[in-house]
Amino acid sequence: MNKIFATSPESINLYQDWLKFFDKIGQPNGLFFANFPKPWLPKFKEHLESLKVEDWDDWDKKKIIEFFIHLKNNNSLLALHHQYDYSKTWELNFLNLSDEVKAKSIAIGKRNNECEIKDFSKLSPIELKVSSFNKGALTPKEFVNLLGVYFTQTKKIAFVDRHNYLINSQGQITQFTNCIRSILEINRSSQLGELIIYAVHDETSHPYMKDKDELIKVLSQCFQDYRIPVYGIKYICCKEIPDRRIGNLHTRLICTNHVIFHLGDSIPGRNESQQITRISDPYESSDELTYWIDEEHNLDVVTAATYYGR
Repeated sequence: MNKIFATSPESINLYQDWLKFFDKIGQPNGLFFANFPKPWLPKFKEHLESLKVEDWDDWDKKKIIEFFIHLKNNNSLLALHHQYDYSKTWELNFLNLSDEVKAKSIAIGKRNNECEIKDFSKLSPIELKVSSFNKGALTPKEFVNLLGVYFTQTKKIAFVDRHNYLINSQGQITQFTNCIRSILEINRSSQLGELIIYAVHDETSHPYMKDKDELIKVLSQCFQDYRIPVYGIKYICCKEIPDRRIGNLHTRLICTNHVIFHLGDSIPGRNESQQITRISDPYESSDELTYWIDEEHNLDVVTAATYYGR
């Protein structure tokens, strides 16, 4: 569901190099750009000043730099959290990364590098296509590990489903709550701002939905031992609506500020099974982001509460 495009600042020398990757990177495409070494952009700026770019068509230096700033602003420029030895080449530093990081990376080195890492002359753009679909049995922790990089590279996450219940009718923690706990665990050191949870109001089977005080009590029961996002965990209980052409809780979505995932079943599914599809079409995503991240869904909210921690 995600990969990392890692390249040396000095590897981009031709206009054709640029064309091979600039429109393939971004969270909706499942491809992040490695900020490796961490001051990658300043290093690239220095390199760009030394290039002859007269034949780069309508892409000038300013537009190229703006592209990487756009990646940074959309949390698609990803730090690899590994020390960089400036006495060694970029290629040797890359080979020194953990096997887990290397396995998820598409590495592009300088031309004629001695480490036999592929360069832009040998890269086919088709290699940058990342699968947008996953199907299989997933526990809550496995589910979060699969999508973890998206959950740590956003300010907001919204969970949209009729069945996003915190506890069941017997008062037991649900698999959905275990999923949220796993997300809070991996976000301990990130700057996640807010979690928004939408669910259908059903106080007959779930009495905690009857008022704000009961909601806060159960939210505390579920999450008091975890680091809570800056603006809290907001739980919203809505009425069903008959018109499915507009935002509704039948869609089963996870939305971040940058990308949307459609789920084939509720988290993690009645049989711990799940179909997950990353939506790459920005036109398809824009309305859903407005509905759920910006909370302009127009649903009838029965009860709602925000938990800020103890």
